[in-house]
Amino acid sequence: MTGGRAVRSIRIAVIGAAGRTGRCLIAAAATRGHEISALARHPDSIAGLPAVVNLVAGDGRDPAAVAQVIRGADAVVSAITGSNHRGTTQLTDVTRTVLAAMTATGVDRLIVTSAYPVIAHQPRLPMAVLHRVFRHAYTDAARMEELVAASRVAWTIARLNRLTNGPAIGSIITTPELIARPRAISRADVAETLVNLITDPSAERLALNISGT
Repeated sequence: MTGGRAVRSIRIAVIGAAGRTGRCLIAAAATRGHEISALARHPDSIAGLPAVVNLVAGDGRDPAAVAQVIRGADAVVSAITGSNHRGTTQLTDVTRTVLAAMTATGVDRLIVTSAYPVIAHQPRLPMAVLHRVFRHAYTDAARMEELVAASRVAWTIARLNRLTNGPAIGSIITTPELIARPRAISRADVAETLVNLITDPSAERLALNISGT
């Protein structure tokens, strides 16, 4: 699922650019020569962006800001970090806004990041603890996944296991199946995987579980 690097420069719209995963994604895409349009609530927190990045200040729930970022893009990647507050709908709200803007602007390719524990129950004890501690965030993520899966765009859901800030080492599992022994994975490796998935037709309309090995 991670094969097939882009053979041409494309324009990628990144939602959640100021987050740690979003910043790694921008770096990975820029290294490959892609053009990036990025949305961040706090753009002043991102320093030293490559020249290929057009940074827009705004909230992912603002239809005008989202439409401005994704207009003319070949693909949208939403890498926002959700909240764990009771009753949160942050992921769902942003995703609904993104899908509406994609319909309005004619952009068809979407990748959203989610969390592997949303659907995983093994190893039993660690997952049970995660489900209890992050139940509000995972409920929102599950609803976001349902919203994406019901849409008409060419979507991919990337469910990420525990993230680290280490370097990319290229040791990655990407599969629609449950992972027996999920491992931590660096945001740098996740970023490379997400860029690969953008141009991988076999990944369309799939929820993929991503882990280190």
